Amino acid sequence: MGQSQSLSTEVEIQATPDVVRTIFSDFPRYKEWCKWTIEPVASGKKASDLRTNDRIKVNLDGMAFSPVVKVSRQ
Repeated sequence: MGQSQSLSTEVEIQATPDVVRTIFSDFPRYKEWCKWTIEPVASGKKASDLRTNDRIKVNLDGMAFSPVVKVSRQ
């Protein structure tokens, strides 16, 4: 069985959760401000449809991985 790795980080943002989620889930506009690409693994699924345990495809300027979506509510 393969190894599982985990990375967790926290950032405080001076905006409401709804504003942050709207900006973060606007994957097509990422290219306007960074070199990343992010998209749902499931074809046809929009970022706004992502739920806990869904997978996304991430490419950070050549470093690609497929993390699992987790939601933290405080």
